[in-house]
Parts: sequence; structure tokens; C-alpha cells
Amino acid sequence: MVLESIAASFSPIIFVSMYSTAMLVLINVFYRILVNQTKAKETKELIAELSKKMKENQKSGNKEEAGKAMSRMMQEQGGLMRMSMKPMIVSLVIVIIFLPVISGIYNGMTVASLPIPLPVVNQSVGWLGWYIIFSIPAAIVIRKLMKISV
Repeated sequence: MVLESIAASFSPIIFVSMYSTAMLVLINVFYRILVNQTKAKETKELIAELSKKMKENQKSGNKEEAGKAMSRMMQEQGGLMRMSMKPMIVSLVIVIIFLPVISGIYNGMTVASLPIPLPVVNQSVGWLGWYIIFSIPAAIVIRKLMKISV
């Protein structure tokens, strides 16, 4: 397969990192396309405002207003969740399609040796361990660069 020959040109840690980055960019492109980023940002700001209002009303003992703010906040959070459902489903499909490919290349192989041992995995991690360790900070950076709110 073409991907196996490309993988052979790189060290496993580099190839898994590049593959992970490519998957994250693809997933986030769908988030960018399928979610109205302006509306998502506005909704997040409104939720923060309502949360602040709710806390102020709770401190002052105004339970009725605090309840109204909480109810509205929950409604807005539900809307935000609905906005992210389509891209979440697309992400799941992408992961189901692309992760088995890399599994076929590096199955049972140590991809990285960590400088400090981690609980459960110790110092040697396979492709999945490295994928997880690398993907979490990479996803944050990619989302910031692509200005994705949800």
C-alpha cells in the first residue's frame, strides 16, 4: 500500500504525529464548515454571562431569577450541543476509517519511548498511545489556529 511505503520513509513517531495532524486538520475542517462559528462564539459568551448572572442572584438570595438564568443557560448549552452533533458524527466516521489503517502499519510495535514512565503504559508506547499523547495538545493548537469555538 502507498501509505506503508510512506511510513517506511519516516520514523514511527514522526509518521504517527504527521498522520494524527492530518486527521485533526480534516476533522476540524468539518467543524469549521458545519458549525456557524460566529453563532457558537456568541452562544458561549451568552452562557458565560448567564452563569455569572445566576451566581450573583444565588448570592443575593434571589432564587427565582437564579432559576430563570439557569434554565436559559441550560437551553443555550443544549443549542450549542446540537450545533456540534453533525461534526461529531463526521469525526467519528473519520476516526473509524483512518485509525485502522495506522493500526495495520504499527500494530504491536513500540512507537515512542517516553522520558518518564506513565502509569499503565510505563515508558514504551505503541501507535495508539503516541496518537493520544500527541493529539490532545495538537488538537488545541489546530483549533486555535483555525479559530474554532466549538
